[in-house]
Amino acid sequence: TVSAPSISFTGDTDTGIWRPGSNQLWFVTTGVNRLKLDGSGNAEFTGALTGTTATFSGIVTTGAGTGQALSIIDSSAASFAGLRFYTAGLQRWALQKSGAEGGSNAGGNLNVYRYSDSGGYIGNPLTINRASGLVTANTGLTVTGALTGTTATFTTVTAALVGNATTSTNTTGNA
Repeated sequence: TVSAPSISFTGDTDTGIWRPGSNQLWFVTTGVNRLKLDGSGNAEFTGALTGTTATFSGIVTTGAGTGQALSIIDSSAASFAGLRFYTAGLQRWALQKSGAEGGSNAGGNLNVYRYSDSGGYIGNPLTINRASGLVTANTGLTVTGALTGTTATFTTVTAALVGNATTSTNTTGNA
């Protein structure tokens, strides 16, 4: 059983390995399942995975529908942290906290990076500044649908205005 695995240790009988059913192998510590292996090669971990590197193939699920799920990516203030998205082994997108943090909420901005079919860097279309919250669309912005609200403040805008089919530039005020 999970509280008394069939392979255990003298003086520590609630830690070990047991087989709950056909083609299943479970690793237990303190009477709690920590690692479950099934006949299809699937592994289920309970608790935190710690270390410097882990490589997974397939889908990584957190929470498994049992309530809240949270993935934490933690780095030092001087390092980047992020997620990278690949297709057939080639990078396509990256979501990354970058830039050293210097106090007063400075640095550590959130960036979206895009990559070519061959995995080469194309550009940084979106940045969110951590200190100001300012969202910068670095390569242009297309809005489909209505923009709603009473005012919108722009630093510099050059846009074709739908409705009167003119182009307007506003560098300091409200649109």
